[in-house]
Amino acid sequence: SLLGARQYREAAAHARRALAIDATHFISWVVLGHAQWRLGLGPDAIASLTRAAELAPWSGEVSASLAAVHHAAGDHERGREWAATAKTIGARARWHLAAYYAATGDTSAMFDALDIAPVHFLWDEAFDDYRTDTRYLDLLRARNLPAAAR
Repeated sequence: SLLGARQYREAAAHARRALAIDATHFISWVVLGHAQWRLGLGPDAIASLTRAAELAPWSGEVSASLAAVHHAAGDHERGREWAATAKTIGARARWHLAAYYAATGDTSAMFDALDIAPVHFLWDEAFDDYRTDTRYLDLLRARNLPAAAR
């Protein structure tokens, strides 16, 4: 994906084109919000992800993303509220919270969440600071992935 390739401007442009066709497509709002977050556009990311949450209140990914973005924007209380929401949605939201835990510096919770994350999620930019941590390297080894796969 363009997000996975860290091509955030292109991802945002594609999401905007998709939203011009269907403004209720919540995944496009998620992509736009993630791209905006990575581009340093915190208020825009919050607005996009909030729209996604309105369209898909059942999505743990959206709630966890809002937790991380609010925390990164300095609104730690709102970040905790969204993290609590994500936790109540269900077990699948657990691995989405890893980026929130990375933003907060709670590495134990982050690695617990990453332990069940899909492989593609391990390469998210949120975990760049942890790539040399032995727990991160152990996650890669457990999945037969090379340490320098990114």
